[in-house]
Amino acid sequence: MRRRWWRRERSARAADVSPFRAAEPPSGPAHFVERAPTPRPISDRHAEVLADLITGRADGWSAIALRECLDRLRSSTVTEAGRVIVEDAWIDGEDAICVVYRPPFDSERTVGLRRSRRAAEAPGEWRIGDMTTWGYEMPPGQPIDPTIFAWNVADFDIGEPLGFILTILRADDDGIGWWGNLDERLPVRPH
Repeated sequence: MRRRWWRRERSARAADVSPFRAAEPPSGPAHFVERAPTPRPISDRHAEVLADLITGRADGWSAIALRECLDRLRSSTVTEAGRVIVEDAWIDGEDAICVVYRPPFDSERTVGLRRSRRAAEAPGEWRIGDMTTWGYEMPPGQPIDPTIFAWNVADFDIGEPLGFILTILRADDDGIGWWGNLDERLPVRPH
């Protein structure tokens, strides 16, 4: 039986090093080096709020969470964060953050997200950071780390297209569709 040409080439290439990974060093197996993401251009308001948080004009758990969320949106490549335009962001009490943004693949729409530490700590069917079986781990029963919380919000809430979320948006007087951990009264910009 005659071997097909692609099988011959494949077996001849089998000994070659894959073009998708580095050649194995003589001392051990190949490994991948994760590159640090490069910050991308962001909106003026995104930069302004982030600069205020970095210079320490606000402190506490919420300030750390908001700073880390906005910083993560500048460089994350996990989801579509590069397509997000942040229009405003603020701390909402001791344990919550609000971000008003234009979502990926839907830049004509303005939405607001409110996320709270209390909701992340609460046991239940859905918990931030435990959104099926993926996300950055936030073990139940332990204090919520503001950085891990923020990365979950940036990558898996804000950085994802809205999808089903479109069906549950609650519009405020400014036409912003809100979602997340909302009270009966929608968040109000603190300006």
